[in-house]
Formats: sequence, structure tokens, C-alpha cells
Amino acid sequence: MSGPPPPDYPLPASPPPPGPARNVSYPVIEESRLENGLTVLAVRDARLPRFSLRLGLALGRQDNPPQNLALASVAVEMLAEGTETRDTRRLAEETDRWAIQFNSEVTLEYASLSMLVLEQHLNPALDLLADMTLRSQFPAEELEKVKTRWHSSLVAQRAQPWFLAREAAFHSHFAGHPYSRVEVPVADLARVEREQLAAFYRAHASPERCCLLLAGPITPEQAIDSARSWFGEWEARRTPRPEPASVPPWSGRRVRLVHRPHSVQSRVQVSGPAPARPDEEALLFRLANQVFGGSGSSRIFLNLREEKGYTYGAYSSLRNYQLAGLFLAAADVRGGTTAASLRELLSEMERMRGEPPSDEELERARGEMIGGFVRRMETAASVGALEIQRRMTGLPEDYYSSYIPRLRTFTPEQVLESAGRWLDPENCLITVVGDREAVETELEEFGPVEVTDARGGSPA
Repeated sequence: MSGPPPPDYPLPASPPPPGPARNVSYPVIEESRLENGLTVLAVRDARLPRFSLRLGLALGRQDNPPQNLALASVAVEMLAEGTETRDTRRLAEETDRWAIQFNSEVTLEYASLSMLVLEQHLNPALDLLADMTLRSQFPAEELEKVKTRWHSSLVAQRAQPWFLAREAAFHSHFAGHPYSRVEVPVADLARVEREQLAAFYRAHASPERCCLLLAGPITPEQAIDSARSWFGEWEARRTPRPEPASVPPWSGRRVRLVHRPHSVQSRVQVSGPAPARPDEEALLFRLANQVFGGSGSSRIFLNLREEKGYTYGAYSSLRNYQLAGLFLAAADVRGGTTAASLRELLSEMERMRGEPPSDEELERARGEMIGGFVRRMETAASVGALEIQRRMTGLPEDYYSSYIPRLRTFTPEQVLESAGRWLDPENCLITVVGDREAVETELEEFGPVEVTDARGGSPA
């Protein structure tokens, strides 16, 4: 059978250029505060009969004591495993009965609990959320089940090259600092006990350091009344969150090889300092990163994948925290191309310092960032996630409302200057996860090689 006849009109030689990106207004978020200090936020969105609830807790992995890095993650997981009046089975049954989508997340700096629920089931959802937050009992029998579930997952995680490379970067750049606490060691998980977990959670979860956001068909007055009904009894401890010490400075180039026996490919990664989140340059450098490695049209992607064929994909990313930032560029490369791939990554870093982005590069990167931001404002739930993140990480009040206008002001020359300050091939950590026998010798061209195993110790 023959195909359809060709069109009787000429096809364009190239796709039409994208239109100008329009600014998108960040919604008005009404703020109130309960007598116990809990911040209550209301996002009015009557498009759907649905609510998004989100509670931000000033409890992140950085708050873990160095003696046990599992407490924050396990504590938040255990909130849904039993309260004073509901055991884990009843919590699960009521979540299903009211069609509640529940999720919890722990980041380096904060944690969040979220629920999506239909409008007519708002009160049962608030009841469940408050019960988990205020009256969780951390039952010992459920803790053992959580530890069993997590154990195999953590063991499997340590077999992933991306995880080992990321861990090496955080441990090196933030050595001895709370920002280095990115993983849950299996040994720490095994040592978690119920009393220890409960005491840790109650010492950190206090209403004056938390935010409750309700997004949906609601007024600010209804939001504060609902919050007072369900969270008004939450007792404030008025204990300030201690500020972590300053991040130790980084200088020079170091090379770390994580020995992964019999690997047929290598995970190559270059990492270095980046602006802290409050830094005025943080957004500008994020745009520079987008040009460098933020998408499939970036410089390192086009080089390592499209031109050289070393990898399926090469990307870079940023982690911005209150006191410091971290830049990471990485790729999984085929055997025999480890050193060559690193040369190209370092060469592209040098190129970013000496060659400003073309107008096309810059507009494409800018459009990608704006498009990603707009997609994150499509629903009340996603706006709620953005706002809780802003509040819990200390971003300025106008950060999102000025995001797109600020992006539009940056010039190629400013991007070049920012890249010159932060993308330094001589001031970075080179990490390779691969077979020592296959790659150690060729890595020596980049500097003295420190070799560790997947547990961070010296390989046998």
C-alpha cells in the first residue's frame, strides 16, 4: 500500500522561530499567623473543586547529628505509621477512603508533607495531616518494618554510579559540614531506635518554624480558621534553629576514583563551588549553567554525545543552599573514553570562560528556564510546592514574581563573567566511578589520584 500523497503546498525549510516569552504573574499568596507561631498561607484557586495541602517543616538532612544520618528521613517517613488514635492500617484506610494523595519529602534543608484531596474531603484531610504532625507515636513494630524496607533500597543505591559520584562531591566540597549529609548509611539506619527518633522529631518540629499552605477554593479567612481548628493546639517551643558553621573554602584541583570492579563504563563528574542561594549572582550563574549543560541543546551535551559519541547524555546541575552552592557536570561514558570525556568537560568549562554564548544559545537557554518555571505554576499544588520551598529556604518575597523579568535582563557578557568566576578547571573536583584497573593510570594526567571503594574506604 502506498503512503499518502505529498502535500500540494511547500513545506518550510526550518521550523518557525519561537515567539517571545511572556511574563507570568506569580499568584498572590495571603499570609496569616496562628497564636503558636505557625505561618498559614492561602492560595485561592477556584478552577477545580480540589485542595492542595502542604506543610513545610524546618527539619532537613543537615539537622541530623553526625552520629546518625538516618534520623531526619526516617522520622518523616514514620509520621504516617501510627498516631495516638490511629495505627498504620487505619491511617492507610482513611487515606484511601477520602481519596487523599499523600506524599512526604526530606531535603537537605527542610521536609514537607503534602496532600491532594477533593474539596468535600478537606476536613478529613486536615484531620489526618494534623494527627500525623502533632500526635505521631513512632511505633516500634512499624519502625522495624520501615528499616527492613529501606535496607535493601539503600544497599541497591550504593551500587549506582551516579549516587557514588554525587556522594563523593558533597563529602569533598562540604567536608565536615552539615551540607555533606546527603545519604543514609545502612549502619546508621540499623541503629535508629523509637525513643531516639521521637525525641529528634519533637526537638525540631515546632510551629513557629513551620508553614502550612492551603491552595484551592478558599479565602484567607477560611484558611486561618481551618488551620486554627486543626493545628491551634500545636505547642510552640520557641527554640531557634542553630545556624550551621561557614562552609570551608575550596581551592585547587583534586581527583578521586571510586573503585567499582568490573564496570564496563565510567561515571565521570566535575564539580566545583557555586553561588549560595542568597547571592545576587545565583540566578545569573543558573543561566550560565543552562548554556553549559542544562539540557539536550547545551554545550557539553552536543559535544560529548552528538559530536564525540562518548555517552547517551551529558548534563550539569546546581545545588544552591543558604551558605554555599555546588556545581556538578556528569556523564556515563563508554569504556575507553574516560580520560577523553574528562578532557572535553574541562575544555568546555574553559570555553565558557572565554567564549560568550551566542544570541541563539542564550535565548534558547533563557526560554528553557522560563518554560520550566511556567510549567511549575500550572496547578495550585505546584504553586504550593514553590512557595513552601521559597519560605523554607529563605528566598526573598519577590523571587518568583521577578524571576522571568530578571532572566530577560542578562546579557552574553554577564553570562561570560559569571562563568569566569565559577567554572574553573583548576579549582574543581574530578570524580570517576569505574574500574580501577581500567582507568587509574590515565587519570593521573589530571593530578594525583585518591582511590576509594563504594563505602568511602580504601579498596582491598
